[in-house]
Amino acid sequence: MQDFLDWLDLPPASQLCYVNTFRSIATYIYRKELEASKHERSVQIHTIQAINSIGLELEKIKNHSPESVSFEIKSIPWNDCIRTIEKLRQRYEEKFTYQNSKREKSGIHPRKRTIYALARDLQNFLSVTLKVVIPPDRSRTYYELELGRTLLYGKFEGRSFTPIERLEDTSQAAWYIHLGIEDYKTGKSYGNYWAPIPNQKFADGKKLYDYIEEWLSWGRESHGPVDHNFFFRGVSDRGPLNHADWWNRIVDIMDRETGIAVSPKEFRRIYVSFLKSQRATNAQLEAARIAQHHSKKMQDFVYDQREQMDKLAPIYEFNEEVIDAILESMSQQDETKSIEITDSNKQEVITDFYEKVLDQTQVEYNINKTTAESFFLSENEKSVTGFSTDLSPQTEGESAETLSDSKILDNFQGNTGVKERLQKSKRTKSKAEVIPVQQLILELN
Repeated sequence: MQDFLDWLDLPPASQLCYVNTFRSIATYIYRKELEASKHERSVQIHTIQAINSIGLELEKIKNHSPESVSFEIKSIPWNDCIRTIEKLRQRYEEKFTYQNSKREKSGIHPRKRTIYALARDLQNFLSVTLKVVIPPDRSRTYYELELGRTLLYGKFEGRSFTPIERLEDTSQAAWYIHLGIEDYKTGKSYGNYWAPIPNQKFADGKKLYDYIEEWLSWGRESHGPVDHNFFFRGVSDRGPLNHADWWNRIVDIMDRETGIAVSPKEFRRIYVSFLKSQRATNAQLEAARIAQHHSKKMQDFVYDQREQMDKLAPIYEFNEEVIDAILESMSQQDETKSIEITDSNKQEVITDFYEKVLDQTQVEYNINKTTAESFFLSENEKSVTGFSTDLSPQTEGESAETLSDSKILDNFQGNTGVKERLQKSKRTKSKAEVIPVQQLILELN
């Protein structure tokens, strides 16, 4: 088998498809032996073991190999996916085509579109819209949507669902997707799944449920009776869709509308990349992960296809904000040093300087007052036995507010925070701050 795979000369992902086929054939051939191996562990199927070994090796190579077609080439921005559904909707709403005609005074003859063409456009619109209005799911979810089983109309409340027929207030009904354990790939891991389909409102006031109703009332059987319960059908044969049918439909629509042949599975990666680029919250990312039925690891390392530069953007923006804030703070502190005094701004400069001097004086006054009061309170509690003579008032009128900073620091053994602030205040005093305001006014004049 290895020689055959080498001869094919295909990418690892394609070779894995062949390996899975060989595994299925081998499982059928050795089905009796496999049944016996459940009871006797000594029974080993070497052929299947060899196939599994080759498959594991190819899986490792595939995970470390670049994609044969890069994500950028086969994807579009999520915003363009939304614009596409609106283009499809408007195409369906065009009920007439127009042709040149000499018989008409206007020179244009309107011609009503056939019901077949309208039904085709309506199904195309719904096919893409259901992949956009809810977090994109795997293809199987859509082409296996089955009326009355996985696609239900009614009200889901708590853990129970009430169909429309049993609702007293039918205005509360909504469409839901309900997937059982066997209805999706990771069903055994995540269990039963319920999700509402939002009744999206469009620019002209029509809603998504209006289009669903039109499809079910006449569009679905426009080509003739449909003998199955699946929501979507083939365009001409009206039969159920399979994976290839769905893949071709989505790719053809996207290629025609956007110029990029976006496949169904790329919608999932486009959507997660969009959420990451918009810095969705953890709660939003977790909700999207649940809706798409995959692990956080898959969301972070497989579906997130943002460019490296996009992923680096948050830390660059953070650094820029920090640097801007610091530089702005420094700029505000240095504003007074770069002011040029002229006749036009003389009064404003005097006023600003006076206000800053008053503010600084008030700060120093409060610090000195708090320090002195704390000191005297502490000393009184000690019965004033160790009071230093250096702190005795120099004159009869000297108060606690005018005590020398150095004397207070030499004798203060209390709050170190106050002491540090006092030292800092003393170090930051400048010559400009001790110049009397009256002297500054005389100099400026």
